[in-house]
Amino acid sequence: MLVVPSSLQMGWFESPPYFSGAAEKGRDVAKVLANTAIGSLTPHKYEHMAVVHNKVKDLPKTSNLPFHLKCEVYANNFMSLIIPTLLNQVKHVANTTMYGIHSAFPPDKDYTKDAISFIKMLKGDGEFALVKNLIEFEFDGDKKNDVAGARKTRCHVGNIALVDSRRKVNVSTHPVQRI
Repeated sequence: MLVVPSSLQMGWFESPPYFSGAAEKGRDVAKVLANTAIGSLTPHKYEHMAVVHNKVKDLPKTSNLPFHLKCEVYANNFMSLIIPTLLNQVKHVANTTMYGIHSAFPPDKDYTKDAISFIKMLKGDGEFALVKNLIEFEFDGDKKNDVAGARKTRCHVGNIALVDSRRKVNVSTHPVQRI
């Protein structure tokens, strides 16, 4: 007998092996939707919570310049990195990302069980901002750089020290600590 679940559990520990495949499918849907005309999608119920940062809200209303987008997923973390020229482009990408998530993980009537958690949105996790921490990397849109968080840096330094002790070679960790 083959059992096919009607929905996927959210979260790393509850996830069956095909969870990543479903999340990647949601990312693919988001990418396809991102190529639709700006303003062609119905605003998602959480759009207003994704576009609240002052520098995002102050983007121009009209421009002839294109925007650039990178949409990825890691486990259950959907990441849309955008270089916008218009406020409506940010709204469009917010909608496409959330619709992509809901294509793989359908919305639940109980908002506390929804894949796009209302509680996380209230905390600002789904907000488009110029500085954002994603999986221990801090991306800074003003400075145009990314920085590994302290925990990730310690992990990499520890791994290099482990390699150094096993291979009996001298590996400097000083440059890694500055990353």
